[in-house]
Amino acid sequence: MLIDDMISSGHARALLGLESGEQQYQVALKIISEKLKNQVKEWVRMTGVGRLFEEEKQAALAEKDAVLAEMAKKDAEMAVERAKIKELEQQLDKPVEEPIKMGKTIKENTAPKSGALKYFE
Repeated sequence: MLIDDMISSGHARALLGLESGEQQYQVALKIISEKLKNQVKEWVRMTGVGRLFEEEKQAALAEKDAVLAEMAKKDAEMAVERAKIKELEQQLDKPVEEPIKMGKTIKENTAPKSGALKYFE
């Protein structure tokens, strides 16, 4: 790891103070991991990739807000429709105030098994 410049000579000296080779190896991996994290952070800062990700994030949040606004609009429309339905149901539950007037006309035809029956108000 030292030869491959994955850790510094100072890190290597510190690792020699650990008791077992396994501990040395685990701590070295942690050092390398932290070093890589820092290198990635620096690369993101220098290249502006983080800014691009932030722009994409903002665009996604704007799209999410638009979808939520559309859903709220649909919910409001549904509430209006539910109110209309409830009003119609209440009207159907009311008793009929005037009786329906009906008459009838029966017309006989000369043809067998035929005729007409007419109802009207």
